[in-house]
Amino acid sequence: MNMNKFIQLIRNTTKICKTLCLMGIIFLSGCVIPGKRNYTLENNSENSICAYIATGFYEFGPTAYPDTVLPKDRQITGRLLSELISTEILPSSKMKWPPLLNNHRHLGERLPLDTLSVFILSFDTLKKYGYDDVREHNRILARYDLSYDEVRDMNWDFYYPPREFMKNMKMYPPYSEIMKKE
Repeated sequence: MNMNKFIQLIRNTTKICKTLCLMGIIFLSGCVIPGKRNYTLENNSENSICAYIATGFYEFGPTAYPDTVLPKDRQITGRLLSELISTEILPSSKMKWPPLLNNHRHLGERLPLDTLSVFILSFDTLKKYGYDDVREHNRILARYDLSYDEVRDMNWDFYYPPREFMKNMKMYPPYSEIMKKE
């Protein structure tokens, strides 16, 4: 084999390796790494919503079950809590949050009373009345108080309005009342 053919073979091999590596990266980027699952809220209502997840971890949500009211507005990670929860989730869309912990197995261990509270608010109500009024008058659409097992069984996905399989889960107002409004 002469030197030119050898160099050409090396270049082709290098191109093939780079292509395979790139394809591997693209393929793996779509995979869910255990413990790194995003939380998703799917809005199936006709109105925009926003949400607050009460984890009890100061950097994410400073209150936790059994505290079932929205917390007072304050700075969290350099922004006001009211700014953090006022991200609009449009009708018929989803919003993803980054994982609340590096490893979901620890979420169940760190949740007070093994319960994660998810507050669903009307985006329009929040804009019209402001966070303090929404908090003071408990102007929420729904609050789900879910066990770690329920959250895991739902694959870390939350829904508003609640889906039928959620009807026996702890929520306020009860499932039947939420569905009457929708």
